[in-house]
Amino acid sequence: MKKIVLIIMTMALALSGRANSDVSIFDGDAAVRNISVEKLERTLYVTMDIDVAGLKVKSERELWLRPQLTSDHQSYSLPAVMIAGHNRYYQALRADLASDSVLLYRAGRQDLISYKTMVPYADWMESANLVMDEDLCGCCSKELLSSDDLLTTLDFRPRVFEPEWAYITPPAEVKTRALSGSAYIDFPVNRTELYPDYRRNPDELAAIRKTIDHVRNDADITIDSLSVIGYASPEGPYDNNVRLAAGRTATLIGYVRDLYSFPQSILRKGSVPEDWAGLEKRLLLTDIANRDAILSIVRDTTIEPDARDWKIRREFPVQYQWMLREIYPALRHSDYTVHYTVVDYTDPEKIGQILRTEPQKLSLGEMFTYANTLDPESDEFREVFEVAVRMYPDSPVANLNAANTALRHKDFKAADAYLAKAGDSADADYLRGVAQAMQQNYTGALPLLEKAAAAGFAKASEAISQLVDKKLIEQK
Repeated sequence: MKKIVLIIMTMALALSGRANSDVSIFDGDAAVRNISVEKLERTLYVTMDIDVAGLKVKSERELWLRPQLTSDHQSYSLPAVMIAGHNRYYQALRADLASDSVLLYRAGRQDLISYKTMVPYADWMESANLVMDEDLCGCCSKELLSSDDLLTTLDFRPRVFEPEWAYITPPAEVKTRALSGSAYIDFPVNRTELYPDYRRNPDELAAIRKTIDHVRNDADITIDSLSVIGYASPEGPYDNNVRLAAGRTATLIGYVRDLYSFPQSILRKGSVPEDWAGLEKRLLLTDIANRDAILSIVRDTTIEPDARDWKIRREFPVQYQWMLREIYPALRHSDYTVHYTVVDYTDPEKIGQILRTEPQKLSLGEMFTYANTLDPESDEFREVFEVAVRMYPDSPVANLNAANTALRHKDFKAADAYLAKAGDSADADYLRGVAQAMQQNYTGALPLLEKAAAAGFAKASEAISQLVDKKLIEQK
């Protein structure tokens, strides 16, 4: 790869154009050197050195050099240079031919003409050609020879980096989902029978039914499995807690099976006799006295569960009674999860409807399909990718696509947040480089774009070429 160096643009001159070599004119008898066209606000400053040392003009002849700015449909004439032989020179003086629009010189009296002029800038000139028309005239201004030469091409296009966006089509996905919750079912002391109307059981069972019904009543969803894991609190004999956790889980599974007539094959059950992990988590949220000492016992798995419970009860009786009242009831819970699969959607209109109501049912690919039907500059287009990243916050693809849209709207703060979770792919390096270039940090952009280009990411190479072409960086 060629070496890249940065250009520091001067503040006084917004843009400039210079020819890289001398231009021969008039069949090589003269040359134009040091051509410069610089733009400041709405004025062009044109300078050049016209070498006429080798030019021979007879007494009755005159050579006209007429610089012009030209485009496909417009042109603008700059002051002309008239180099006249002896007789024609004095005739021109008597005729007051010399003026702001005609610079009169006598042939053979100077080797170099320093040409300078100012031109009012028009938008069509941003990529115009500066050409030199050359006419050799004889007596009575009869044209004897005419030619023209290109001196330089202007480039006053806005020096704004315009990146190509790099959206990624997400891979296909089997849309497996899950809904979970925790129920705090009240069972009679030391029993496993379930009484639906007992204490808070009506509300807890209603929450379970609501979760299942949300999935079961949706024609686009197939339930794959329903699992229940029952937990008991650590107090009391461990063997009895094994019985209670397993028995109460089986009772709750039976309740659900009988209520919905689910086949046994989709039901899963498990149990945790004593929820020591839950006890540790809840203790960490308190400022109970001797908390750290109690936690050290809770975490000590070298001690049998019954011995652990007894040690806490013996060494910290006050705190133990508080735990029995405030923490242990929450450790007697049943965690349930409904695993299900959502059908695939192909109709963009249908996808759009679901996006607005139940976006969790859509895959990234489906959201991408819908986005492709929208105007990329619209707020709705941007919203699709923001919803996608909310649904899939850890997906590099979702974050990359959201970063594209944020950059498109020049929301650099949001783009930085997305790019932080976009991974280390060439796509991500490219977009990080784009973000820096859009903020005119070309020093930061260049190594990122070069890294992406080295990995074969074509858009990165094109971005570097654009920066070079627009003279934001220089390639050597």
